[in-house]
This record gives sequence, structure tokens and C-alpha cells, in this order.
Amino acid sequence: MLEALRQSGGHRSAEAVGVRLTDGGASLSRGTVYKVLDDLVSAGIVMLADRGPGTALYEIADVWHHHFVCRTCGVVIDVPCQIGSKPCLEGDLAGADIDEAQVIFRGRCPKCVTDGMASRP
Repeated sequence: MLEALRQSGGHRSAEAVGVRLTDGGASLSRGTVYKVLDDLVSAGIVMLADRGPGTALYEIADVWHHHFVCRTCGVVIDVPCQIGSKPCLEGDLAGADIDEAQVIFRGRCPKCVTDGMASRP
């Protein structure tokens, strides 16, 4: 499953990963795909590309980063950490052990800006 996600590249839904596996001859239930992806996320090998509500997207967790989501076309683009490494940001919560911070930037992607596409409300 990890290799299927790596070969797919980018941000993929569990459904897309499952299709890639079944097209390759694997026989897996949808539940198995979600369970294995969840286990890979828990192990820190795969990360959720958090874009907000909707279908969860997964990607290989090689380098911690944040995401930009285009309000017009929905593309998800990786954005490097602005400060250091994971979690990239420091939270001010007394007594907490913060190990992750996810930032979602939103707006119009370069292609939509260039094409003059209007943002959705």
C-alpha cells in the first residue's frame, strides 16, 4: 500500500489508493485500505493532507509541511514549514506537549490567478 501511495504521488484519497492496488491485481476491501492507511498515519509514515471538510487525502510523510488549498479549483499544494521543522509553530498551552501543527493556507492558486478565474464564495 505504501508503494502504491508513493507511486501515485501527491495527495490521494483512500479510494484512489485502493483503485491503484486493485488495478495492480491486489484484492483488498475498502475497510482494509482505510485501516492500513490509518496505521501508516499513526506510525508517522503517511500523513493526512488536511484540506478541511471532505475526502481525506493521504501522502508520504517524507518532509513535514503545510498545505495551500485553492478556493477555485481545489488543488492542494505543499507549502514548506516557515520556521524550522515539525511542528514548525510553537503553541502557548501550559502543560501541553505539542508535536504537530497543521496550517492550511487558502486562496487562489497561481494557475487560477493567471487564468483570471474568480474565487468561489
